[in-house]
Amino acid sequence: MVQVDKKGRKLKKSEEKRIQKIVELLEANPNAILWVELVLYKLLESINKKNTETLSMEKLQDQVIKQIKARKAQNK
Repeated sequence: MVQVDKKGRKLKKSEEKRIQKIVELLEANPNAILWVELVLYKLLESINKKNTETLSMEKLQDQVIKQIKARKAQNK
């Protein structure tokens, strides 16, 4: 199945395979959807705040870990 991203270009085969792996993972582990939403939210939030600077994976990881720790502390 050929998908088209929002810029109108066709996705590469490798991109399609990666997307399919993510879909399969989420179908097998519905609880993972919350983690994916959190990561995407943090990434988009960072992009919106700093249009010129993208979020590095290290910074994204740090933000997600902080968020997880904060939620665990709230649940105690």
